[in-house]
Amino acid sequence: MDARSHNAFEGSPVQLIDAERLPEALRTAVRPNTRAAYPQSWERWTRSVKVRGENPIPARPERIAAFLKQQAESFAVLTVLVARSAIRKAHLLRNLDDPTKHPLPVQAVKSVKLEAKI
Repeated sequence: MDARSHNAFEGSPVQLIDAERLPEALRTAVRPNTRAAYPQSWERWTRSVKVRGENPIPARPERIAAFLKQQAESFAVLTVLVARSAIRKAHLLRNLDDPTKHPLPVQAVKSVKLEAKI
C-alpha cells in the first residue's frame, strides 16, 4: 500500500501518520465524538474512490462533491459534514491543499443542507 492510500485514521481514538509531528492544538481541536467518527467516514471515502481505481489522497474535488451527495442519500447531514471534515483533515495532516474548499464540494454541502432544510 502506498503512502497516499494509507488510512490516516486507523486505530482508536485516531492514529495519524506522523502524529508525533502534529501540534497538540490540532489534535485536540476536534471533539472526541467527531474524532471517533473520522475512521468510519474515512473508510467510506476510501472505498468509494478505490472502487473507481482512484487514490483517496490527493482527492479530486468533483469526486468529493459526488461522494458527499451520495452520502446524504443514506446518512444524516451531520454524518456528511463529518465525512467532509475527515477528508479535509487527512489532506491537511499531509500538508496538502484542502480540496473540500473547492467550489464543487462547497456547493455539494450547500445542496445537502438545503435539501435537509438546515
